[in-house]
Amino acid sequence: MRRWDRGRMRPASLGAVRPLRVLREWPAALHWLLLALAALMLAACTTAPEQPRWPDGVGYFDPHTHLSGVLPWDARANLPAYVAGIEREGAGVAHADKLAFYQWLAGTWYAGQKDKLGDGAFASGQRVGLGARATLELFAPSAEMDAQVLDGALERLYTATPFTEFDSAYAMHKPASQWLRERFYRNDGQALDEALCTAQVLELARTQITHSEQSISFIGGWRHDERGYSSKLGDVMCAAERPAQLAPRLQRLGLPVPRLRIVLMTHTHELGQNAAGDAFQTFEGSGQCHWEPMPAAIASSPQQMHDALLGRDKAGRQLVSPGQQMAFFDALAGIDTAAPEMTCFSEGGMTHYQRLIAATLDAARARRAMGWRGKLLVHTHVGENFTAYYAQQPPPRPWTFDTVFAQLPVLSGNVVTSAQVPARNIALMLDAIAQARQAHPDLDEYVVIRLGHVTHADAAQARRMAELGVEADVNLDSNIATGAWPLTAAPAAAELIPRVAAAAADPARNLELNNLSAFLMPDPDDSDAVAGVLGSHPLKHLLMAGVRVMLGTDGAGVEHASMPREFALAGSLIRHWRDTDPAFAAQVPDVGTQVFHDNAAWHIRNMHGNQALAYR
Repeated sequence: MRRWDRGRMRPASLGAVRPLRVLREWPAALHWLLLALAALMLAACTTAPEQPRWPDGVGYFDPHTHLSGVLPWDARANLPAYVAGIEREGAGVAHADKLAFYQWLAGTWYAGQKDKLGDGAFASGQRVGLGARATLELFAPSAEMDAQVLDGALERLYTATPFTEFDSAYAMHKPASQWLRERFYRNDGQALDEALCTAQVLELARTQITHSEQSISFIGGWRHDERGYSSKLGDVMCAAERPAQLAPRLQRLGLPVPRLRIVLMTHTHELGQNAAGDAFQTFEGSGQCHWEPMPAAIASSPQQMHDALLGRDKAGRQLVSPGQQMAFFDALAGIDTAAPEMTCFSEGGMTHYQRLIAATLDAARARRAMGWRGKLLVHTHVGENFTAYYAQQPPPRPWTFDTVFAQLPVLSGNVVTSAQVPARNIALMLDAIAQARQAHPDLDEYVVIRLGHVTHADAAQARRMAELGVEADVNLDSNIATGAWPLTAAPAAAELIPRVAAAAADPARNLELNNLSAFLMPDPDDSDAVAGVLGSHPLKHLLMAGVRVMLGTDGAGVEHASMPREFALAGSLIRHWRDTDPAFAAQVPDVGTQVFHDNAAWHIRNMHGNQALAYR
């Protein structure tokens, strides 16, 4: 996978110049000085990509990411080697490491799982997608395997691609953890967690992320093993302690010390539940909203989330020592709700959501009573949509390249999705937020509400978000990688689709489509190319409405995303809209990508204070 990082621009160092030499060469020097001044004046008159930064001059805030999605796919092959590469103490993950991992995945793990996994499409109960399974079969490992093909196959398993769902990539983390644990950590899960913690902090620092809010799944609660160890509690304490522990190493490497905060994630299905909580609405399978039984395993009650935010388990037992309590509070920022958005939100689901807000509000009040300072976050993935690949007609056996990978499922219509559900979900959620505000007039003093993605928001919904004081985060590369922003929705779809189709049909180029966003927009500063893909994205509505909107990666290692690229893409869109839409230019004439930094800085100040900052 090609990672895209833009380094900070630094002025070249000027060496000492002898005075006599300057006098002798003055005419030539004056000539070049005048040319340089002319170039600077010309540059000042042209529209160049912006280089916005935090007020302190460095770094990014990633408001929307998933802790298990931070690391790139090659770290799964040999985590110690990956860390050594970051720390400049080794060459990183070698071809032999990747090949050994891939051979184990195909020959040991998949061979033992193949009959159970079957030939069906992606489903909520079968998260390893058909595209991932077909990859292991059609790109069979061998000692002579070409390095680019090996990298492409692993990337297809561990990232969101046009053939493999993002949730399938996360499901594939389970066998990767087994591989790492058995091969490098003596089958000790806690030792692996400690190593992952270190690697994640180093990776965030390497990519210049100085602040982040990391979602972790909280399905099943804290989940202690037979030794009493909870990996989820370990994640929170990692955020609380590891950055400071690594500060000397980061300083030696010239990297920033990132500030991590954890957000506990419940399941989106609960936002579509009925009044009894034993069924939920989904468009999975049919593309139309219908009722299904609610899986008992995903339930997370508002009371459970309230107790978790205070460091307690389901029984109300305190899990954090008094000496660690404030560090725990500082590291645990709030709650999230996420899953592939095949759920159709409901009245009962919105009642549940309001109870989650109330539980978070009560937890914030309780924290304040204990001497803590700050607010808690209620973050919700909504309006993103989900596309299940190969869901209408799974390819027949035996699988071949031509039947599985030679055409994008979305172009053949071999998908299940919904164009109406995500926008309707946003509308229902905004109604629920309005009701929560009426019920809790002091909400802003204790709770911050942010909606993640809102990929299908319209202009009226954006204005209502601003009126309700709701933040938003937008994840451009992720939207393309997951199909939330489908290729067919691109303004230049007529020109782009034949190019993508030709690459898909060519076995020598097919793997290039793993990173669809980079394939479509290799230069994120090319406004015309970016507008051809994202020119009608609702980021425009959010900016025009004055929503406190930020940019995020949604898990850089899974979504082919980086914060510099997010800012470059957004900058290209802003320049395009300013040049082509008089209403945009008139309403927000001075808007630039600095607004995302400003909104991030505002969010952090607001989260750490006891008083509500003015939204507008």
